[in-house]
Amino acid sequence: MTTSPSRSSPRDEASWGGKSLNTDFRPPSAGPYVFNGTQLAAFQKQSQDLAPIQAEKDKETGVSYRLMTEHVKQVLGGVCLDFAEAMVALKQGKTTK
Repeated sequence: MTTSPSRSSPRDEASWGGKSLNTDFRPPSAGPYVFNGTQLAAFQKQSQDLAPIQAEKDKETGVSYRLMTEHVKQVLGGVCLDFAEAMVALKQGKTTK
């Protein structure tokens, strides 16, 4: 948690230095990363082959998004299991932890 200088109370923030929403956190629903005209022109000017660059970009795209969503699923999965166990215990007249 951090405290913003303009606010007196802390607030939860996720701060990922050096990460891009357009690449690292790109969800599958956004489709594959597409280089813009300026990037394509720069690759051509440098006589770079686009295929290996695109393959590397495809590999990098969405990595942080997938890691984040997997973590959320794990956390929420544990909560759901705990809740389900508590409901069964309540129905059986048992007390929970």
